[in-house]
Amino acid sequence: MRRRDVLAGGATVAGAAVAGCSLRAEETIPSLSSDWPRPRYDERGTGYRDDRAPVSEGDPSIRWSAPMDADGSDRPEPVVVDDVVYINTGTEVVAFDAADGERRWRRRIADEPSVRGYMRGPLTVAEGRLFAGSHGGLFALDTDGTVVWSVEGDGEFPAGSVSGSPVV
Repeated sequence: MRRRDVLAGGATVAGAAVAGCSLRAEETIPSLSSDWPRPRYDERGTGYRDDRAPVSEGDPSIRWSAPMDADGSDRPEPVVVDDVVYINTGTEVVAFDAADGERRWRRRIADEPSVRGYMRGPLTVAEGRLFAGSHGGLFALDTDGTVVWSVEGDGEFPAGSVSGSPVV
């Protein structure tokens, strides 16, 4: 076998390996909505939307604010879907009207068996449900605050293993 053939074969293999790395995962981003269904916006956590309408002119101002107790949530980051702001405080999930800040509902979640006291990390909204990891497992709520399901971990992983925003 000639040296040139070996080098050409190696270059082909290396090129094929690198080509696979440059492909991006396909994802659908809703067009020009105000939804922000997970912290940092997308599955890759970029915090960037290229389809956003330009910001209106003038000085930005605070429209509303709400006092929050972050009772154990290490990252109480809001998510916004269908003009509702949802936030995990660590022991409860709270929903606010995005336009005026009026509280729509508050659901204490710390007493659910899968939660074991507090939730870890932010929420994700997908298919009309809120999903979050907890100290002991995972749970899902309807957008009205009703618990749809909750599942405890099997003990194989240490407490707090589910700590990021779930990807659904």
